Amino acid sequence: MGGHAMTLVPTPGLGLPSANILSQNRMPTYSHSRIETFRHCPRKYFFRYIAKIKPPEPPEQIAIVLGSRVHDVLAYLQ
Repeated sequence: MGGHAMTLVPTPGLGLPSANILSQNRMPTYSHSRIETFRHCPRKYFFRYIAKIKPPEPPEQIAIVLGSRVHDVLAYLQ
């Protein structure tokens, strides 16, 4: 990064390092993707890393369901 230090500024409600981590005299570590997530969307950061809410599964496509059923029927008919 060309010798520039990046400082994370805590945002209220978005998760500061827990007292447990701070009491162990360890600095919290942040990956590049975690920092970029926070930079682009603090709310997404909160849901992913603090609340640990997983994004919903994408809906199953009809072609996949239909293809599986056709294979099941063909296997049954053999």
